[in-house]
Amino acid sequence: VPGTGTATRTLCSGTNTHGQLGTSGPSSTTFQEIPGLTDATDVQTSSGHACALRATGDVVCWGSNFEGILGVGSTEAVVRAPTPVQGLSDVVQLSAGSAHMCAVRREGTVACWGINTSGKTGVDPSVPYVSTPTTVQGLADITQVAAGQSHTCALARNGSVSCWGSNQARILG
Repeated sequence: VPGTGTATRTLCSGTNTHGQLGTSGPSSTTFQEIPGLTDATDVQTSSGHACALRATGDVVCWGSNFEGILGVGSTEAVVRAPTPVQGLSDVVQLSAGSAHMCAVRREGTVACWGINTSGKTGVDPSVPYVSTPTTVQGLADITQVAAGQSHTCALARNGSVSCWGSNQARILG
């Protein structure tokens, strides 16, 4: 149970083609425990992979690692066990978009990684993917981030909202 000092279990079910269940086992219609992940406070899923925020502020990811999008420092196509994301040890909130992840760090900055369609990770849209967490420039005092299919938005402590990525149908507001 979170906050009690008691270990929690993290369970997943479904297709395991790309290691999305955090194990080397087959796909499953029943929940399977992810070995070694006993301190997750949040789990976010994306297209073919998942990430968990640990009680320590570390982030681990597993599943499809196309173009190194898990941020784990490996170019292995599939990562079947929760693996630490490089350079993240102070995360307070995590959000999954479509093939990208973003995290709010303790000091109020945002770091994103993954497929960079339309610049949704906060870097130049001409960069096709971001394989390590990269700080989104121009943001400060952020309390929450929300990653969508082709865009991302962040909420600052003062109530202001910043969005980036695709503005199709004027989704960025």
